[in-house]
Amino acid sequence: MIKWLLLIAVLGFGGYAAYGYVEAGYHTRPEMPAGAFSVSFPSGLRGIVVDLPEDMNRRYLGLALDVPSYLEKTWSRCRPPTQEEGPQVVQFMESRELPGARFEAICEIVLDGDLVTRGMLISVPRV
Repeated sequence: MIKWLLLIAVLGFGGYAAYGYVEAGYHTRPEMPAGAFSVSFPSGLRGIVVDLPEDMNRRYLGLALDVPSYLEKTWSRCRPPTQEEGPQVVQFMESRELPGARFEAICEIVLDGDLVTRGMLISVPRV
C-alpha cells in the first residue's frame, strides 16, 4: 500500500514538473550563449538575457508589450539598454512608483530583419 502511494506521489510530482517545463516554453528555448540566462513569465514573455550577469539577490519581472499573437510565445533576446533608452524607461518606472526596482533589459525579436520590442525586464530586491 505504501509503495503505491509513493509511486502515485512521485508520478504526480513528475507530471506537475513536466507541465511547468512545457508551459514555460523551456522545451523550445534556443541555444544560449555563454554567460546568458533565460527568463519565462506567465504573460508569455520569454527571453534569453545576454550581456547581463544574473543577480540571485534580485527577482526578475517581465513587462510584456502587445505583439501579434504569433509572436506571443516566441523567445526574444534581452539586452541592456543603450544610453538613450535608459532614461526613458526609468522615467516610465518612476511614474509607476516601483520602489527598489531597476530597469535591466529590453527584450526584442528579430523578424525578417526588423526588430520587434517584446517587452522589458526589471528587477526588484528579494524579500
